[in-house]
Amino acid sequence: MMESKYRAVSVFTVVLTTALVLSACSSSGSNDDDNPSGILWDYGGGTLGPAAWVNLSVDFATCGSGQAQSPIDITVDPADDVGQFVFDYREEGLDLLNDGHTLIFNSDGVADIMLDGVDYDLKYFHFHVSSEHLLKGQEFEGEIHFYHESAAGNIAVVAVWVNSGGLNKAMAAILDNLPVSEGEARKDATVRIDPSDFLPADKKSYGYEGSLSEPPCTEGVYWIVMRDPIDLGLTQLGILRTFFGENVRPVQPLNGRPIIQR
Repeated sequence: MMESKYRAVSVFTVVLTTALVLSACSSSGSNDDDNPSGILWDYGGGTLGPAAWVNLSVDFATCGSGQAQSPIDITVDPADDVGQFVFDYREEGLDLLNDGHTLIFNSDGVADIMLDGVDYDLKYFHFHVSSEHLLKGQEFEGEIHFYHESAAGNIAVVAVWVNSGGLNKAMAAILDNLPVSEGEARKDATVRIDPSDFLPADKKSYGYEGSLSEPPCTEGVYWIVMRDPIDLGLTQLGILRTFFGENVRPVQPLNGRPIIQR
């Protein structure tokens, strides 16, 4: 036990030192799948931050004009339970990308969810510190987003709140292979990660219609917010915070949208 604690602290120290060196040369934004034009944006309070996204490009207009934006504060009592959906997540090889905004784990296409009779393939999951969605004003220490697409191109995102607690073994394996510079990728098929290790045991959730929570803030996204949080280690959350800071969009108006529970 003492050896594992020492190893966790040592990994954090090395990564923290590297992050501080690299942070001085990191840019404010990066190219990604949802932003192919490479427009710079960030999560800060300045001219590239969430309040200014709408001014950065005509492609980001929905960030300001949209009426069904994410994230939200879940403050209303949800409608009656409509039944759970089904996860089919499986172990897959490590495939990581540091895009400058967050740490992304790209899925190899073997994992999916079944939602209202439709298959949605898991494309990737990524990490936020602290949480984007709130629960009656309560902020969590982190949030994981699992991005899925159906064959018809519809999007469903599963959000899992995170609190600090015991070390998560899957997260330890990911951070042991952390791509430390913006734009860097790491792949290793021998390092096996099961996305379900980042899901709570109880699969009850809230559901609502929203948007991508980063530019271009595309609407028509179905959000599934798990009701129970999971734990990541305090040092694990600290590493993510050191590299990506508070990579969180503020909550958006609900505008009368219904919230259901599954």
